[in-house]
Amino acid sequence: MTVKPPPLPLSKSERNGRLLFFGALTLAVLLLVFWPGKSTPGSFCVFQAATGLPCGLCGGTRALRATFHGDFSTALYFNPAALIIAAGAGGIALVLLAEALLARVILPPLKGRYRIAVLALLLAMLVPWTAWHAYSALTTPKPELIVPGHPFVRFLKGD
Repeated sequence: MTVKPPPLPLSKSERNGRLLFFGALTLAVLLLVFWPGKSTPGSFCVFQAATGLPCGLCGGTRALRATFHGDFSTALYFNPAALIIAAGAGGIALVLLAEALLARVILPPLKGRYRIAVLALLLAMLVPWTAWHAYSALTTPKPELIVPGHPFVRFLKGD
């Protein structure tokens, strides 16, 4: 029979940090939902500027905005991964809120090689996703996600 370790208590500053993170995430979601316009103005993607193609996260803001407005087909059109990322971020935010309210650690942070393994796994998923997202933007076509006049895009299209 295994003995479960006692829950780790949180200090007041740790509780406040978790509440601050939850509040900042809530504010970001509210701004995303109620900000006028179709997308975040002035957004810039280094990958897109260099290649003319969308990175794995391009279209994510528009997809999340469409999700919060109940337009799931548009959200899937722009970036299906945004829905998964939003669900994960929401889950983490709820755990942090519960930890702050209960004043104890529910999920201990990853340490050492486990943290490295999770980061490596995320990177291993991001690379093929970015390739598929770029291919999809070129072939669907999704003109709002590519830079049509970019030399690399013209080369890929055979123009």
